[in-house]
Amino acid sequence: MRGPSCRVGACPLQRVLGWVFGLFDRKGDVMYQEIFAEELGAWRGRGARVVDVRERWEYEAGHIPGSENVPLDALASLKLDGKPIVLVCASGNRSGYAAQLLAQRGFTEVANLLGGTAGWARQGRELTRGRG
Repeated sequence: MRGPSCRVGACPLQRVLGWVFGLFDRKGDVMYQEIFAEELGAWRGRGARVVDVRERWEYEAGHIPGSENVPLDALASLKLDGKPIVLVCASGNRSGYAAQLLAQRGFTEVANLLGGTAGWARQGRELTRGRG
């Protein structure tokens, strides 16, 4: 099963806003992917970094094992080392925004984890507490 790709054209407003803010190219090509929890293992198999964009206190309350914490307001400091990146937050909203920001910076192998840590936990998957 594969998550939806974020492609401009779903609605005209999205297309215009994407072009205005530089999040998509003129053709509406895919700039980042949305993936399901089941796909995270495959991304990790390709060497992906899992980056949790929540605040430190949220991250410490429960995060996906092996993820690193880079709060959204510090995302600009994230070094793009050429590895794929999967972004996660509590629900998938902040991490979706973060994916757009990284795509705008030219990063092409970026994904947003649909449902975030809440969806991860609802599926009975493990969350780690503390600093990780």
